[in-house]
Amino acid sequence: MKKLIIGFVIGVLLTIPAMMIINQPEAPVIEPAPTPEIVYVTPTPMPTPTPQVIYEERLTDLEEVVKNTKDSCVMIYAYRSDGSGEQGSGWAYNGYVITAKHVVEGAKQIDIFTDDYKYAVGGGIEYIDDALDVAVLRVAKTLPSVTLGDSDALKEGEKLVSITSPEGAQNAIDECVNSGVVHTDDGSYLIVSESDMRSGSSGGAVFNYNSEIIGMVVRGSGGEHFLLPITQLKPILNKIK
Repeated sequence: MKKLIIGFVIGVLLTIPAMMIINQPEAPVIEPAPTPEIVYVTPTPMPTPTPQVIYEERLTDLEEVVKNTKDSCVMIYAYRSDGSGEQGSGWAYNGYVITAKHVVEGAKQIDIFTDDYKYAVGGGIEYIDDALDVAVLRVAKTLPSVTLGDSDALKEGEKLVSITSPEGAQNAIDECVNSGVVHTDDGSYLIVSESDMRSGSSGGAVFNYNSEIIGMVVRGSGGEHFLLPITQLKPILNKIK
């Protein structure tokens, strides 16, 4: 009996470890963490700023000449005591208005129309040169003076700009061509062609493209007109400085 009990105890002792091994919980299976997916994002480039374009008003050569000279040009009406009259053109220099003598000769009243004023201002004869057909007028208004050029430096075929008042069209702008010099019994003149100047243009100014006056209209017909060169006018103009 004693042996039986001892055998039972030994059997129990041997069974417990085995059961512990059998009943031991299984170790948890640890799955590897998923490898994160790497997404490559192309950076969006910054927009290139659009440069600001500043538009500058640019005048053509002709517009530049007109801008620089037109305020110095005038339209003239001369009235005689017998009721007759003459319409012509002129230009300002050093506080005076210069025109052709035949426009104002014998005038009792002289009305001068400037480019910036719709009413006439009065004028009076200061000096007359009979040989050159030039008259210098006093005027009751100060006008910007023209810039004197060099008519001797002109080239044949050179483009010129006249600002005159043909048939009462005040300060009309006309592009014309230097056609050379003509010598007559009463003097030497510049000839301009391809011109739309007409009656009333006498006394008006003709400019080069440097905005300098190079001659004054004294007569003409059709598309050709005679100009008194500024080199011949300079001795008179020097007297009124």
